[in-house]
Formats: sequence, structure tokens, C-alpha cells
Amino acid sequence: GQGLYKKISPACVEILVGGRLDGSGAIVCPSGLVLTACHVIRKQSKQYEALSPELGRKPLSLIATYRGSDLALLKLTHPDDALFPYSPIESWEGIMVGQPVFAIGNPMGMEQTMTEGVISTTQRNFDGLTYIQTDTPINPGNSGGPLLDSEGKVIGINTAIIGAGGSVGIGFAVPSNTAKRIIPDLLKYGYVRRPWLGIEPIPTV
Repeated sequence: GQGLYKKISPACVEILVGGRLDGSGAIVCPSGLVLTACHVIRKQSKQYEALSPELGRKPLSLIATYRGSDLALLKLTHPDDALFPYSPIESWEGIMVGQPVFAIGNPMGMEQTMTEGVISTTQRNFDGLTYIQTDTPINPGNSGGPLLDSEGKVIGINTAIIGAGGSVGIGFAVPSNTAKRIIPDLLKYGYVRRPWLGIEPIPTV
């Protein structure tokens, strides 16, 4: 509903690469860490920006990408060190088939569009990776944006799968437990050093 949209939309941003809209992203902690899909980030570019009605147009610094799970981590900077609006990452235990989910992104360039659906399965496998499948459609402009629960927590990062993601009425998301597992390594090392160890808290630096 409208209340949920007002709650979660400030944490959802457009990702500009080289000045061009390439997808969406989610601010996942108050210090300005932004999670998006790896394929949204073209590494040959050195200019990344976040755009939203709440933030305006802000520069992003690229921390790291991990193609193994199609995730990328960036960081917003702020001149006065103010805290950013954000949506926390949900634990995997709270994700169930049939629960309502919401996606905010920029399909076809239409910014801050919210769509609603339910989780179809939490165990859809492609190329050895597990995705959340939802009937919330995921279009190119939604890619990299958050899949959220009814409390506004991030339960996945929307992605597109060639040969599957183009199907009408079907969306896929990298699960939140994958993101929580790799973010500490991306922050500390710039790559995933221990991909199968347990979940660690996300640092707020």
C-alpha cells in the first residue's frame, strides 16, 4: 500500500553508469552501502551515481563485484556524514512460499515503480545457483533493485536470467542469505574469500 511505498522507496535508487541508467539498487545500511546486481555495473566505467527523489543525484564508489552470485556492492558518500535511509536485509528464515513481496525499480525508465506479487518458490536453480522465484515481473530497469517483504526488509536482489527472466509474469531474485554471506568479504577483501561460511553481521562503516 501507500504507507509501505513511503517507507521503502527512499532506500531504492536508480543506478547510473557513465551517466546512463543501467538498473536499480538498494541502500542496505545507514552508512550508504548500496547493493545491486553485478550485471548492472560495467567495470570499464569509472563513473557511478545513484539517483532518487529523496537523495537527488549522488556519486557512488564501487567496492567490489561478485559475478558468482551476480551481486555488486557500492557506497554513497555524504559531505556531512549524515545517515542514509535504508532497508535492512532480512534473514533467510523469514522467507516463505506464498508470502507477499514487492519490487521497486525503474522498468522501462519509469522511476520508483512498485509492483506486488508472491513468492512462488525459494529454490529455483539455474547454473548451480539458487534464486527466489516470484510472480512479481522483473524488467531490465528493476534489475539490481530490492525484492522486499511487507515490513520493507530486503529479501532478495532482483536479477534477470537469460532464457528464463524474459518469461511473462516471472521474476527472479538473488536470496538475502547469499548477500549477507558475501558482503563482509567484499568489504574486507574486495572479493569473496570464504563463500560457504556462515552469515556475519553487515558492518556499518
